[in-house]
Amino acid sequence: MLDERARLPVPFHDSLESYLEDWREDMIKNFRDILALLLAVVVFPAIWVLQGMGMITLSGEIIGASIAIETLIGQFYFRKSNTETTG
Repeated sequence: MLDERARLPVPFHDSLESYLEDWREDMIKNFRDILALLLAVVVFPAIWVLQGMGMITLSGEIIGASIAIETLIGQFYFRKSNTETTG
C-alpha cells in the first residue's frame, strides 16, 4: 500500500500555515505580483459579476478589454522561463 505522504505535493508540509508561509515567500515577491493577483482574482471578476447581475452598466468594449487584460496577466505569469525551454 502507498504511503500517505507519497500522494502529497513535494515538499511535504506539516500544516497549512507552513504551506502558506512558503507560498508567500515564493510567489508574492513584489508590488507587481500583488497588483496582478488583485486584478486577476478580485477586480476583474467583480466587474464581470456586477455587470452580469445588472448592478453596473459597462459597454462591451470595457468588458472585452478587461478580458484581454486578464488573458495577458495569465500569459505573463504562466509562461515558460528560459531555463525550462533551453535546459
